[in-house]
Amino acid sequence: MREPVRVGTALLSATHSMSDPHETMEEAAASGLIEASPAATVQLDGYWLLQHDDSTVILWRSDKRPDDMPAFLASFDGIFTALAGRDADSFALLIDLRAAVGRNDPEFEAGLQQRRHELFERFKQTAVVVETAVGSLQVHRHIVQDGYGHKVRVFSDPDQARRWLQGGDAVTNSIPRGRPAPPR
Repeated sequence: MREPVRVGTALLSATHSMSDPHETMEEAAASGLIEASPAATVQLDGYWLLQHDDSTVILWRSDKRPDDMPAFLASFDGIFTALAGRDADSFALLIDLRAAVGRNDPEFEAGLQQRRHELFERFKQTAVVVETAVGSLQVHRHIVQDGYGHKVRVFSDPDQARRWLQGGDAVTNSIPRGRPAPPR
């Protein structure tokens, strides 16, 4: 398998259950969540892993805590750079936040609002996958506040998210109930 392209200075660490992003990508491909296409894989500044196929862009958020807000917000530039020249509004977006370390302080919320808007606005529809009920409620609150309820949904199951993005099941927002966070 070819090495993913580096964008920025750091490589993505782990997702919630795997220490090697290549294994995670292979598992996702084996499960049908993504297409097995290493040429379309980009690792971004330790915060994100991006992959795209012909119809979907997939962003995995790492477990790297966003304590450095300027660096975290700048990581979105890497996402937009990786997609330069592509008509993003013809793509669906799947964002997997299950590995993300939660943060909801006012500085984080204010800083993320504009970047989130830029991201949601660029894609025809977005599915966000979360691990916990608290994460689901936070993302759902953002969707409602930002006015993207018509094109962004929250899921606890990545397979349901993918099916929704592909125009399959008309699943309503799926809020996990009582599901424990992964061990850190």
